[in-house]
Amino acid sequence: MNKILILLAFLFLNNAFASKYKQLYRPMAVSIGEKAFEYEVVGRIFQTTGNFDSEGTEFSLAENDSYTQMESDLILRYGFGPNLEMNGGIRFRQVGAEYTVGSVSQSATNSGLESYFFGIKYSQKSSTRLTYSFDLQMRQSSYQNTIYDTATEIPADEILLGDSGSSYYGGVSLSYMRAKDHYLNASGGYQQPGNDLSAEVPYDVNTVWTWDSFALLLGVEGVYSLGADEFSDTPLSKKPQGRGPSALYNSINRQWMAPKAAIYYAFSSWRIGFQMASRMSGISTDKGTEFSVSLLKASSQGTSVTKKKKEKFKEYQIEGIVLKVSPRGKFIRIDQGLSQDVEKGMQFDIYQTDFFGGNELVATAVAFEVGLQKSILKVIKFYTSKRVRKGFVARAQ
Repeated sequence: MNKILILLAFLFLNNAFASKYKQLYRPMAVSIGEKAFEYEVVGRIFQTTGNFDSEGTEFSLAENDSYTQMESDLILRYGFGPNLEMNGGIRFRQVGAEYTVGSVSQSATNSGLESYFFGIKYSQKSSTRLTYSFDLQMRQSSYQNTIYDTATEIPADEILLGDSGSSYYGGVSLSYMRAKDHYLNASGGYQQPGNDLSAEVPYDVNTVWTWDSFALLLGVEGVYSLGADEFSDTPLSKKPQGRGPSALYNSINRQWMAPKAAIYYAFSSWRIGFQMASRMSGISTDKGTEFSVSLLKASSQGTSVTKKKKEKFKEYQIEGIVLKVSPRGKFIRIDQGLSQDVEKGMQFDIYQTDFFGGNELVATAVAFEVGLQKSILKVIKFYTSKRVRKGFVARAQ
């Protein structure tokens, strides 16, 4: 499995399509954008190598025991507004295990539609570098687990597909653009899982470096339990569900932490990603390694603020040249004033232009002081990490 992932990674990293990649990369807290639409398919495989009990003690699997979980997600996202994203999807899962019941070796599998979900994301910029978002999600399983009084009542080949019931999540994400090619992301929130499990706090902290056509992610993800399970003090009293050597489901105050690494590569309007995460510690869960492959297709890039400005390009009535920029980049002087009908408070869009007709929206400013032939503008919003420089073009309607 490792060799296949490495080979595929090198094959995809053999070419570069820089312009499309920048459109496809989106930090954790940033919503998809108004009228944008995309779908993503994610495949994962998790191999259990051991268990953690309700006290956090690690145990190795028995010699002939094994547990493997494979699942795939189909995720759809749509931008209802510049800051509001709606998302939803379905998850298919297959689990397989080998274990011993009494003195008899047993194999068991279970597969099917595991769950479906619906969520919303609202994002907002608090500065030119920091973006935050609020996320809500509801997930519902497509089955109901059977609860038994004793383990002997469970059929020998019955194995859980997951935790049944409804789960709810509400959280906050932060994304900070440290540099134009380096991002810091963090998320955390409150989650109420299904199957009568304890409330918990999922978290994800990562850093991402971007290049022309691919990105590298390093981080850590996990779950912190709030310890509200009614069987916290008497774990042996909890009634069993299913068999097998896994402790992933029907757990008691589950908790785990997993360092992870991922690479992403974009070509045309597609992006492919490879990720590996390893659960190093935990409580009432499994130890193991997860590999995942994701494929994202952006069917529509939507209507960004920059695109809206460009669509109104012909409506500009005043065009000036930036003559001087203050040391901090907040104030700029242009060669237009009262003689060209510039008024105090008038809004200007600042563009970086080139000889080939390129127009990149960099910032928005307002007229702060207006003279006869020149004006001073105050920058109120940046759209990129670039600084306004002498020679840029200032346009007003």
